[in-house]
Amino acid sequence: MRGLRIIPAFLLLVVLSFVGAVFVVQNNDPVSVRFFAYEVPPTKLGLIVLTSILTGMVIAALFCSVELLSLYVQNRRLRRKISQLKPTPPPPTETSFHDRGSESSGVHSM
Repeated sequence: MRGLRIIPAFLLLVVLSFVGAVFVVQNNDPVSVRFFAYEVPPTKLGLIVLTSILTGMVIAALFCSVELLSLYVQNRRLRRKISQLKPTPPPPTETSFHDRGSESSGVHSM
């Protein structure tokens, strides 16, 4: 069933890719971008916007993965601590199953 959860995500990716392609085609005006001393030659506006969005998504994913790794380590530490706090079960007694059954019913065999 896990494979079925991928289908909606894949369909969403296809739709977003189509919308992105339409955006690039409709915004084909050349734009020059300057950042400090670096200058990008004239490029389509849509391509620059999509590149900026994808770059932001990658940076956000990196920050999220650091947070997820931190939570994973904390979860493992807490699970280990919980397992150490659980009491160990008492060792089994040496009475047989037949003896226990007769004790509980109140009938003693002779």
